Amino acid sequence: MILRDFKKEDAKIIAGWIRSEEELYRWSADRFNKYPLSGDDINENYAPQKESGRFFPLTAVDDQGDVLGHFIIRYPREDDDRSVRFGFVIVNPSLRGKGYGKEMLRLGIEYARKRLHSLRIDLGVFENNAGARHCYEAVGFREYGRRECEMPIGTWNCIDMEINFVKNYRIVNKETYYRKGVFRHFTEDCKCSTSMTARIDVTDLVEHSGRTRTKFYINFLYLLSKVLNSRDDYKMGYFWQSEELICYDSINPIQYIFHEDTETCTPVYTTYYEDYETFYRNAVNDVENAKKTREYGLDMMNHPNWFDASYISWLSYDSLHIELPDGYLHFAPIINWGKYREENGRLMMPLSVRLNHAIADGFLVANVYRLLEKEMIAFCNDEKNHDDNDS
Repeated sequence: MILRDFKKEDAKIIAGWIRSEEELYRWSADRFNKYPLSGDDINENYAPQKESGRFFPLTAVDDQGDVLGHFIIRYPREDDDRSVRFGFVIVNPSLRGKGYGKEMLRLGIEYARKRLHSLRIDLGVFENNAGARHCYEAVGFREYGRRECEMPIGTWNCIDMEINFVKNYRIVNKETYYRKGVFRHFTEDCKCSTSMTARIDVTDLVEHSGRTRTKFYINFLYLLSKVLNSRDDYKMGYFWQSEELICYDSINPIQYIFHEDTETCTPVYTTYYEDYETFYRNAVNDVENAKKTREYGLDMMNHPNWFDASYISWLSYDSLHIELPDGYLHFAPIINWGKYREENGRLMMPLSVRLNHAIADGFLVANVYRLLEKEMIAFCNDEKNHDDNDS
């Protein structure tokens, strides 16, 4: 697949892909308000916008030149050349569900970054267009807002999504780094990790999840992400090409969804938001979308500031060890937890925490457990106090 500039003759093909009035509004919102749509309608809409030099209609074609898909890139603001917006995204209906949409979007993202030097891309997708939303999420778009849109055929909820390329880390001066000596030793003399497994009391969080009819797994994932974002030591990274030690602004969990029928897992990228309701809503949607695919889909190149958060649901284990090559300075935390079980009237859950010894020692690993205990208490008490006040 390649991207080329839109041609007038493409318009008739694209218009032919719009098979109903509902599809028209899903594709174009209220920009046309005419069904059936013709190629001339598209060309008449595009012509004045192309003259502005801030509107770029693009067409995806195969090696034979057959049209596969189409979308536009535009600058939504006259005073901002850093942000662009994707729109009118469409793929030949006979090719949907085969990965063409994702490939076209990836090429579009590359076009925006390399040719337009964009730092941010956003787009809107209607809530009733789940397939398109899943496609956008698969290439890295994440929800940042919602709004109601009045369409001629009803009121629809629109989800605004974005990819932000602004630098999300700072370089740490290794000469003034407070763990300078330890860092040198465990990156040069003795490359290794430090990890431990311990049981944590999740009784109150389980009770809270049941009382609020929320998912314990997502609640725990939120608290874990909050803990790991509370201290720079857990957000470290390393650029081996330039030998730079860095600290990310934030790190995000990679959850894993198990498919019973194939006995395989699908990794799910879920962005961490400090706001609980936003995180919870997005995490649940991410899980539901992942259930529809069997793609492994790990993409560490485009997701460097993500940590593994894996639930081992089949066992309440006593010990777990993750082995990594000594020569690979992988600084992102690796977190695993298993089934909780009753012990002396309390629900105890095994939790394993692995960190690279160059940036963490036993204290910092143990501190994850201590911070989690505090966050769970505060989380459950806040909800309980809220309920008491409501009553």
